[in-house]
Amino acid sequence: MKKRKQVVEEMYPYIERQLSNGSYLGHISRHMIGLFQAMPGARQWRRYISENAHKKGAGIEVLETALAKIPSELDV
Repeated sequence: MKKRKQVVEEMYPYIERQLSNGSYLGHISRHMIGLFQAMPGARQWRRYISENAHKKGAGIEVLETALAKIPSELDV
């Protein structure tokens, strides 16, 4: 079974393709907001994405930074 962090990381190539085709990160990431619901760090994950994904030029680094807000000891 895949871990949630792994799912996010496996989405990177897809997201990069979509961004290069003119899509906005916010249009993709909004479907990922609830991925860590009810887990430690979930609020920080949601907040960071919500505050940064809509900005001009936002890319994978937004998701990488948001993912770092989920405690690494949570093997999720």
